[in-house]
Amino acid sequence: METRAGDPLYLNQAKLVPFSQMVRITFPGGYGGFVWNRPASILWESAEGEEVVIPVRDKTRRIQLSLFGAAIIGSLIMWIINRSLLR
Repeated sequence: METRAGDPLYLNQAKLVPFSQMVRITFPGGYGGFVWNRPASILWESAEGEEVVIPVRDKTRRIQLSLFGAAIIGSLIMWIINRSLLR
């Protein structure tokens, strides 16, 4: 996992720097792979030098994990019901 800073953006007297996290998986031999990026945070710097890091919450990942968990629980319930009906 690697964290990278993006190009700074200037808004009035403030400077905003976006940060992203990247996961890179390459297959042996260099033939293809997988890259996953997500926004991580934003650094806000005022003209006076004050710095604030604003985290970016990934709602999509939370929804995906919730759906995955619901699918597993639903599958287990269906398996238990099917198993009890076959007896």
